[in-house]
Amino acid sequence: MTVKIRNASTKDISSILFIENNCFLSEKISQRQLIYLLTKGKCIVLVGEKYSKIVSYCIYLKPTLPKPARLYSIAVLENFRGKGIAKQLITYGLKNIILLGYNRIRLEVRSSELNVQKIYTQMGFEVICKLPSYYENSKEGLRMELNLKK
Repeated sequence: MTVKIRNASTKDISSILFIENNCFLSEKISQRQLIYLLTKGKCIVLVGEKYSKIVSYCIYLKPTLPKPARLYSIAVLENFRGKGIAKQLITYGLKNIILLGYNRIRLEVRSSELNVQKIYTQMGFEVICKLPSYYENSKEGLRMELNLKK
């Protein structure tokens, strides 16, 4: 399933927060944080649309080079999962990150989220370290990295 991907604007805040609240149980992005990311943050915020409705979003952080870029958050509404939308968002975002001169991109993922890890691994990300007690309730995380200059 193909989605229309575009840069998010402040007009998309309610749709992005709806996705956030439906996809995550904890450690959610707040409205205040999202407004900051969209207006002042050093980041790229993308949304994926299907049937004129926002069904996914992705946030990339852009730290000062030569630090790696970071895939900060990505979410797809449940009814649209398993259709390649996450990969489309990641691929689109990576093209932008490469154009900005980044050589690497990192992300963190829960150790227990094997399906999500599989998507990242298929896209070339590799685990670079374990993150004990990284998430709420002392849940372990993994830091993954993709070399963009292969």
